Amino acid sequence: MIITDKNINEDKQELVKLKLESVKIGNIFTTNDPISFKFIFDNFSDISYDLKIIYDVFNDKKRLINGKLNFRIEPKTTKHQFLEISLESNGCFILKVSISNDEKSINIQRDIPFSRVLSPVKEGKNKELFGVCTHFAQQKGDIESDLELVTIAGAGRTRDEMYWSLSEQRKGIVEIPIEWDRWVDKAVEKKLKPLVILDYGNQFYDDGDAPYTLNGFEAFTKYAISIVKHFIGRVNYFEIWNEWNIGYGNTKGQPPEVYSELLKNVYPAIKNVNPQAFIIGGVVARIDLEWIRKILEKGSHNYFDALSVHPYCYPANPEEGHFLQNLDLIRDLMIRYGGVKPIWISEIGWPTHEGEFGISETMAACYLVQTYVLNLSSKFPSPIFWYDLQNDGVNEQEKEDNFGLLRCWTNEVVPYAAKKSYVAYNVMANKLANVESVPINQSYSNLRVYKFYDVDSNNNIFVLWSSNGKQKVRLKTKEGSLKLTDILGNEKFLKVTDGIIDVISEEIPFYIEGIIDDIQIM
Repeated sequence: MIITDKNINEDKQELVKLKLESVKIGNIFTTNDPISFKFIFDNFSDISYDLKIIYDVFNDKKRLINGKLNFRIEPKTTKHQFLEISLESNGCFILKVSISNDEKSINIQRDIPFSRVLSPVKEGKNKELFGVCTHFAQQKGDIESDLELVTIAGAGRTRDEMYWSLSEQRKGIVEIPIEWDRWVDKAVEKKLKPLVILDYGNQFYDDGDAPYTLNGFEAFTKYAISIVKHFIGRVNYFEIWNEWNIGYGNTKGQPPEVYSELLKNVYPAIKNVNPQAFIIGGVVARIDLEWIRKILEKGSHNYFDALSVHPYCYPANPEEGHFLQNLDLIRDLMIRYGGVKPIWISEIGWPTHEGEFGISETMAACYLVQTYVLNLSSKFPSPIFWYDLQNDGVNEQEKEDNFGLLRCWTNEVVPYAAKKSYVAYNVMANKLANVESVPINQSYSNLRVYKFYDVDSNNNIFVLWSSNGKQKVRLKTKEGSLKLTDILGNEKFLKVTDGIIDVISEEIPFYIEGIIDDIQIM
């Protein structure tokens, strides 16, 4: 990957020009990787230069390390100079470099984002609950890079669309674009389970909008079974449409009853082609109970294997947004119309734009961990697909450009640079990939405590945070120490004194591993 600073002077009189090259996508290094940067200098002049690199590494709070490196570049040459950094911390960082010569005729300044994350977890019974949305259908991102970063994050599933309009560009003939095979094959190669959305209208039917006639239903069904048949053995999970209830691909406002008829046409046809197919209906924006009730009233219950919703609640946190309670309300509805079926969260996320409804990167990371912990501790854990993998653009004031775990794949100083939520996802997936929830009988006013048992390590993992400000928490244990891991994966061992450890809890979750006999708020 070549990284060129957006602020590089393109003046032809420039004496020395700098590009940066990293072997790691987005400058995302795992704990098994050396943190190394490759500086590429082009000397356009007729003289040599003795240059020095002065560098500092910062996190949000302070400078962590600094150093310098001297080297010489000959006239009319290109020189590759490596800088390797020794850093034990995990998280998101800025490498500030200043490159100059003694005469100050060369003066180059760069701020280079990079991150260090845990090595990705390979297995775990909960990995299929960890998903990420990509946007290959919208030609956003690079297939190889995106799916590699999904894997490093620790997800087990990926979600994208296969538009009807792109597969049937000649009436009656459904063809599979080669890009769809490419991303599915790459996902399967990386042991990810793809979820494919079958959606949106086609110009040849019902004015290109959501199908509502028998002819439209039949044509959509033909497209759907063509996709399902083509990907047998590679894709078993399919959603029918995306956010019909708020008009996506449904500009004429076809009611839920029409969507129900679409399900009744598509579901048996797909099952006939691939009995192993798992078909997800609803795909509802927000928690639209009235819309869900109406499709159930029309008999949709027998025409999906799971119901999916997109319970966005930004800028509120998941608890304030009634995340779990809303899922229970949906289950209550399903009981009335035929019984509980699985609920999938095929989109949820928090935007980090500068403006109304935007939150900080730190809080987005917090809410991500809280969402997954609440889900894993519930009676019916759901697959959750985070929306989305990367920012869709670079406008810091635009909400839709800032949902990503990563920065945009283009027009950035470092494409795909990690945001804090990506690092937090990686840590969460590592810690909770193979845990079972253990109920805690005691309740704590503003303190949230969730206990899990790690099958791999035969150990307890507690996740704690406060819902309202900082709180002093006393842990009682018979162990000699407990391991605390922060939201970004930094570990430290807490010393026990007379069977007691005092910690400070705030809205940022943290993990504690070991046996805790009692927890008290001080």
